[in-house]
Amino acid sequence: MPKQSQPVKRRVRVYLAQRDMTQQDLAIKLRITSGHLSGILAGKETPSLTVAVALQELTGIPVRDFIGKDKIHESVVESR
Repeated sequence: MPKQSQPVKRRVRVYLAQRDMTQQDLAIKLRITSGHLSGILAGKETPSLTVAVALQELTGIPVRDFIGKDKIHESVVESR
């Protein structure tokens, strides 16, 4: 599992602060638990591609920053 860079966590915090949102609010929008979101941001859990895309759509942070370039490649290869 790729280790999340600190800038991703920081960029999500900036996104939340600019919108006066909490991490719980974001988790609700993503339809995941706040614990799962916390794990994603800490680099302890890898989001599904669906959640990573939703994170990208909401925050503008690229999918690859949440799941790693290697995981994206693996997903594409497995879907063939």
